[in-house]
Amino acid sequence: MPLKQGEVRKDRLIAGLATTGILIATALLSYFALSRELGLKYVAPVVGINAVLVILIWLATRPPTLTIDAGDVSYVTPVSRKRMSRSEVSVIFRGHGYTGTRSARPGLLSYYAFIGAKGRVGLLVPARWFTDESMAAVAQRLNVPIRGDFSESVRSTANPRRYL
Repeated sequence: MPLKQGEVRKDRLIAGLATTGILIATALLSYFALSRELGLKYVAPVVGINAVLVILIWLATRPPTLTIDAGDVSYVTPVSRKRMSRSEVSVIFRGHGYTGTRSARPGLLSYYAFIGAKGRVGLLVPARWFTDESMAAVAQRLNVPIRGDFSESVRSTANPRRYL
């Protein structure tokens, strides 16, 4: 499904700036360590740690994918893969998703919740990545209704009849 290109560009810009900053800091630290004849024993850990940071930034800013195949609907991020049986999806609801956190302000993020026939929320897809048009196309392809306007919250289990 097509992503919101503004979000993708913003994340790529953030990743590029962070990577550039890390590379400049690594170069400066290496220069000063070598110019003072401290040797590679101080440079190698800095370069190694910064390489790990660059890889983590790259992973964290890769956009997710939402795929629909013959049997499953999959939401894949760089660090996780969530699936739901295609036949199980009964409604796609726009709302504030259940995040499972105990923070003081839970549910601040808008989600598309893929709700099963028994009321179980199978997938929570952040709305920041996908346009309403692309989710409408997903709903049409799955032959399920899409409801809500991001004003209500969705619990881990819901009554799908409430949204029909």
